[in-house]
Amino acid sequence: VTYSESHGLAAPGGHYSHATSAGGLVFVSGQLPIARDGTKLSDQSFEKQALQTLANVSAALASAGSGIDDLVQVR
Repeated sequence: VTYSESHGLAAPGGHYSHATSAGGLVFVSGQLPIARDGTKLSDQSFEKQALQTLANVSAALASAGSGIDDLVQVR
């Protein structure tokens, strides 16, 4: 199952989905420091960029019915 409409995420910049599930696992595409409205935070501090990126990962997981507490591996 592919999740193209994610909770609180900007539309993907390419032809991919934020999250896909298969075999009981959720796979999240690489997330960037981009706010829900599409604003790129590349000019912000590392801390703000990291927090936005982690919020995007959390939102992508939520769109698939999962969450940060269910993470098994992060690369």
